[in-house]
Amino acid sequence: MEKFYQCFLKTGIDLAPFGIERREENIPYFCTPKGADVIGWTGGDGIHYCFVRGFGGMVFAVSPMNGGSDCVHPVAENFADFLRLLIACGGESAIEQAWQWSREQFDAFLQEYPPSNAAKAVSAQITEKLGLQLMDDPWGYIMQVQQAFDYTRIPYSEDYDDEDMNPDAKPQPPEWQVYFDGNFWGHSGRDKEGKEITVGKLFEWNGREWLIPAVYLCGKGLVVDFCMRVPADEIRAFLEKWEIDPQSEEEREFSQEEQMLIDLDNPLNVDISPEVVVNGRKLNACGGSGTYYNPVLPHEIGDESVWIADHYQLDKNAGWMIARWSFEWATSKKPAIKELSVTMRQYPRNIPGPHFTADKPGDTFTFVCPSTGERHTLTVQEIQSDEISSERDFMPGFEFPSHYRMMTYTITPKLPDGAVHVFDCAESDQPRQIQPVSPEYPYQPQASIGCAIGIIGGADGPTAIMVGVPEGAKVQTACSSLHFEPAEKVEWRLTFREEPCGEMVVRLI
Repeated sequence: MEKFYQCFLKTGIDLAPFGIERREENIPYFCTPKGADVIGWTGGDGIHYCFVRGFGGMVFAVSPMNGGSDCVHPVAENFADFLRLLIACGGESAIEQAWQWSREQFDAFLQEYPPSNAAKAVSAQITEKLGLQLMDDPWGYIMQVQQAFDYTRIPYSEDYDDEDMNPDAKPQPPEWQVYFDGNFWGHSGRDKEGKEITVGKLFEWNGREWLIPAVYLCGKGLVVDFCMRVPADEIRAFLEKWEIDPQSEEEREFSQEEQMLIDLDNPLNVDISPEVVVNGRKLNACGGSGTYYNPVLPHEIGDESVWIADHYQLDKNAGWMIARWSFEWATSKKPAIKELSVTMRQYPRNIPGPHFTADKPGDTFTFVCPSTGERHTLTVQEIQSDEISSERDFMPGFEFPSHYRMMTYTITPKLPDGAVHVFDCAESDQPRQIQPVSPEYPYQPQASIGCAIGIIGGADGPTAIMVGVPEGAKVQTACSSLHFEPAEKVEWRLTFREEPCGEMVVRLI
């Protein structure tokens, strides 16, 4: 407790006319800083003023109803200045609320609520007994104190982070534990927590900065975390190009082809397929999961990308693609790792190509393969309408489309298997309801839903399927999307499958 405050107490001056009353018992709130020495209470919303141990004579306003990080604000460097503020403002209300106001709002409040006669009398006592005059620029003084203050230094009790005590409390990140049969959101099975080995390997690959911060030794195998850095400016440019507004509640609809282009443009969308070698033996990959830290978007409470970035001390001014992969041991027991390397690979990407129509056998379409620059010709061998039968009752009360067009074709000169696919540009018709909604199940799905049946679906597009042919055969087959009525004409789209970059071996141990 500062000496000037002790002198003030000896004067017997009562600050109640300023809105601050002393109490015999000072029961703290969840947001009352640890080591607080309460000066007085306002009598409303739990607001109180206090000193805090470790901050000298600085005076703090504690406002529990503000919530979150706005509960506590410094208002004066010392108690003498606090009294000068009270004289200038005629009360505590403007002082407590100044953090959220402009100068104009602050001055307007003082004009609307001038000091009472009782407050003027107390001001006179303070001037007479303590020799203090009013603060010349109260708003400017408070702003200077608050802007220079490091709010992270305020010590809080455990109640501040308790969601029951503080509804605005930020959930604490879960204990950092990595499991072989897990991901960033949890784990399954009964395997034990992996032992973390810090790696901190930085490297460049495919024009990006990469970091392998750590690997984890588990009973079943090895877990490796991969982090790719993306400048925030690239993310902003991507959002502006596609007119994506993260703050808008209105959801934009994109065509399948637009979505493919968006995935190609998205700087955070990198699908890796790494290979790990331990002591000269390749480990079998058991799959991976991923998340993103995006500095451009607001982060929801409990966002796992935030605590991952915190754990690995990633630069939060940039974006990060974060992937976790698990690899089975190549030996029956967990080996002692003497050598460890990772081969960085990226999955092939789907690139939308030109459109064409085909009416009859013999129709041709010439195109250029983007990876080689060579010209190829697609020749239609056969084209016909067909219908699938659905013996299974996928969803009672709904009818599903069944008509489609099938086309066989050849491509010359021949391309490697899987280098190009043919898809229908149109989407399949939605299922439609054929029975009234049951009053017992009023919320059963309506006809606007989609349902994958038969030949619909797949990673390369939801409206078509490639029908496999024997290896070496020249004839390939494509099927259109499904409709309730036979389609008179189909607009087809070529989709190219390309390797985005070369491999790179990174030695970790």
